[in-house]
Amino acid sequence: MSLLEDDTSFLTHMAGFVKSMGSGGGGSMDPGGRMVKRFGRFFSALLVALVLLSGCTALRIREVRRPEDALVRLKASRFPRFLDDLDKASLKEAVQGSIRYFRSLPQDRLLVLGPDTYTVADAVSSLEAFLALLEEARTPEEVDRLVASRFQVYQSVGHGWGRRVLFTGYYEPVVEGCLVRDEGH
Repeated sequence: MSLLEDDTSFLTHMAGFVKSMGSGGGGSMDPGGRMVKRFGRFFSALLVALVLLSGCTALRIREVRRPEDALVRLKASRFPRFLDDLDKASLKEAVQGSIRYFRSLPQDRLLVLGPDTYTVADAVSSLEAFLALLEEARTPEEVDRLVASRFQVYQSVGHGWGRRVLFTGYYEPVVEGCLVRDEGH
């Protein structure tokens, strides 16, 4: 907590002091009130700086130390749009690949997503439900609406000041080959 959050009477006192200084009251050292105006400006600037700096307390970066701190479950009002820039067929193929991968794992293995824990079997069911949703939806907007209404959505908390996230993917090419030279090779 900052000084300003802890002691609002300090703000009230400072505001009254600055007001009295700026109006010429309270100990002017010269007849024109120039010294008073300088102090009034100084304390006004100090007050503005304190208010702005107190807002910076919210900028503290908390590093992720446990898997459950890496993701946060979003409220529906904070969901992003769920639109894909590629064709639906390639998305279905990617989901089917994920289903194959998760089926190859022990189904009772636990997966931590933010504050929640799921089994691999839960992940397979979720992917199958998403695949069915892709079959059901006729437009990208319908996919967006159905995902928002049927799924929990998580967001990475990111890393560092910009809360940056780096997602990586791996591609294993399949190259057809032949040990003996022929027309195609």
